[in-house]
Amino acid sequence: SFPTRRSSDLAKITVFVQPSNNLPGGLDDLGARIDNAAKLATAGVEVGLAVLGDAHNARNVTQEAGLAVSYGLDPDRALAAITSVPARAYGMDAHYGKVAPGQVANLVVWGGDPFELSQRPEQVWIRGSAIAMRSRQSALRDRYLPRVRR
Repeated sequence: SFPTRRSSDLAKITVFVQPSNNLPGGLDDLGARIDNAAKLATAGVEVGLAVLGDAHNARNVTQEAGLAVSYGLDPDRALAAITSVPARAYGMDAHYGKVAPGQVANLVVWGGDPFELSQRPEQVWIRGSAIAMRSRQSALRDRYLPRVRR
């Protein structure tokens, strides 16, 4: 026979979900729903948000958090789901996942709600050093946009 588990035992695990990955692609994700993060959080499960299987799209994790919020996840829990929850789940919370003395100082300052697609980071600090807010894409925009507007 299988061991029985109490719901209090299940609440001690962290479940990572990707809200936008809500269509069944196989038998293992038949129960995928866009509101899974909110449902799990309401049930007392610690929820982490991720971009599963696509490491090169990790930059979209705030979009995933925005989707989770729009489908019922509390915004504070969504922020924790992309910061302190993953750090704790991977055993890295002694140094990562929160803004506090003794933590690795990685910080992003947004001009508005970080879960809104129309917002963008104003400044990023990595290990306490501000990084230039310039990319290849912004350099190309600055180079060619004036020509287009002529």
